[in-house]
Amino acid sequence: NGSRRRRIARLAQAPWRVVCEHICGWVCVPAYERFWARAHASDVLEVGSVMAADPEVIGVDTRRAEAILQLLHSPHNAFPVVDEDHHPRGLLLRSELHHPDYEPATLVRHMMDQSPGIVHTRWPLVRAHKLFTSLGLRHLIVVDPESGKLAGIVTRHDLQAH
Repeated sequence: NGSRRRRIARLAQAPWRVVCEHICGWVCVPAYERFWARAHASDVLEVGSVMAADPEVIGVDTRRAEAILQLLHSPHNAFPVVDEDHHPRGLLLRSELHHPDYEPATLVRHMMDQSPGIVHTRWPLVRAHKLFTSLGLRHLIVVDPESGKLAGIVTRHDLQAH
């Protein structure tokens, strides 16, 4: 990675670039420079900048029937499950909510994924992408690093734009 940076830095000082700037009066931005700038920017970007803030949540003691009514008009497929202090306790998928094995009185805490991927808002976007790809995740819960309370949610779709 370091040798690639040195090579790109050397190419950026190439004589043709100086001549082009002198003759044309504008700076050429070759593809490798655009790539480098984008790669460097993604190292700096944090999960908090791409997350969906204030997602729809379900209380940990909500019953299945109440959760179905609550999320009836929501287009999303996953919902953070939070306790009374707004700390995430799990992730509930819409498919689990509509699973026929659960009774209407079943508590959400018995249906949710109790160990979802959780990151904090200052996590580098590159690390989040690696987590998505290595574990095959579709959603990551994002928390505030100081309080541990829910801050948002990131999906694979959110990362594809970056």
